[in-house]
Amino acid sequence: MRSFAVTWSAAASLELLGARAYLGVVRAYALDDEVDRVTERLAALPESGAPTEPRRGQWSREIRKVVLSRNPYTLYYRLDLEAERVVIVAVRHQRRSPPRL
Repeated sequence: MRSFAVTWSAAASLELLGARAYLGVVRAYALDDEVDRVTERLAALPESGAPTEPRRGQWSREIRKVVLSRNPYTLYYRLDLEAERVVIVAVRHQRRSPPRL
């Protein structure tokens, strides 16, 4: 079974830092724990996230999302099957609108 590389864009890293700062120490730890589990799953099962509808009703197989179950955030990622790479491109609170990707 192949394992995909999981990386973070600079924007997604900053969004995660902002979320952690907002949540405080205890809740940020829970967020980190869940994000770690999700990224491990994406390395093993990169197509496990739901396809997104980023523009004009056209579904994208490249841009996918994973809704976190214990925290009110969604991870958006770009899937590159040929390079065997997952790039997390955005971290959004579920009450915010989806990012323009």
